[in-house]
Amino acid sequence: MTHERRISIDAGGQVVQVEDTVAGRGQHCIESRIHLHPDVEVEAREADSIQLSCGEHRVRITVDQGKFQFDKGWHAPEFGKRKGTHVLVMQVSGELPVTCSYIVRY
Repeated sequence: MTHERRISIDAGGQVVQVEDTVAGRGQHCIESRIHLHPDVEVEAREADSIQLSCGEHRVRITVDQGKFQFDKGWHAPEFGKRKGTHVLVMQVSGELPVTCSYIVRY
């Protein structure tokens, strides 16, 4: 089994596209995780996208291939300290090769 990540950046359009492809044999579920900082707030959630904010900054993440859900995680600002946070998990299942991709607009 092999994993390849491709990141495309269009700075002028303020867009980042991330593609994770897993190749091999068989039926599998792959996940791509984004660990959010505890200060990040979820402003809006739709079937295939989510809008996040932190202060005056806004970001929209759209799942291009796959689906997403939230999981619990933690942030360690320094040694011995942990703070709860959210993890955005993108998933896609199928016969390999499988690609999970998402687009970040900022």
